[in-house]
Amino acid sequence: MDKNKDISPDELTLGQFVEDNHKILSVLGIFTALSVFSSNLALKPLGGFLSLLFLTLTVLIWLEVWQRFPSKSGSARLSWFENILSVTILLVIFYWLLEFRRIAPRDGLTTLLTLVALGVVSSTFKRFNVFNRLFRAQPGKLKWLRSIFGIVLIAGVLYASSRLSGVLAPPLGRFLDAALQELQRANK
Repeated sequence: MDKNKDISPDELTLGQFVEDNHKILSVLGIFTALSVFSSNLALKPLGGFLSLLFLTLTVLIWLEVWQRFPSKSGSARLSWFENILSVTILLVIFYWLLEFRRIAPRDGLTTLLTLVALGVVSSTFKRFNVFNRLFRAQPGKLKWLRSIFGIVLIAGVLYASSRLSGVLAPPLGRFLDAALQELQRANK
């Protein structure tokens, strides 16, 4: 009996997808495990920061995997896998927000905002060649100025993220408190 009799030849199966992407799926699993493991380190602030970094790497890898899913045709199992993987990663992120908030409420939000902002700023600067245009520099030249500019930019993003997290932390904290209370109530 042919297992693939209901799948058209141009549909990607779950097995084919996993075989084609097993390395990146393994990395996704490793970073997810490290984000959970590092949150249990004895030095809570360091463990929390490492957990955030591994979670950020998990999200980046998940986004890469997500782009590799077929946009149109794929088997039903592959569609289930895509949806369950996405929900799982989103729940890991939600759990991390609940758990990390207990360790360092405002610091976690500041770090998260800083990483997101640095990613956006860095991508924008690279895509539009901002540094070389701003300073009329040739690529690879003026490395000392590029370093100073980078440090000032990172400091500015960190400052802005800190200010923004001061505004966002209280309402986000209330939302997470309410969500945690509902989860605890459902657990009883």
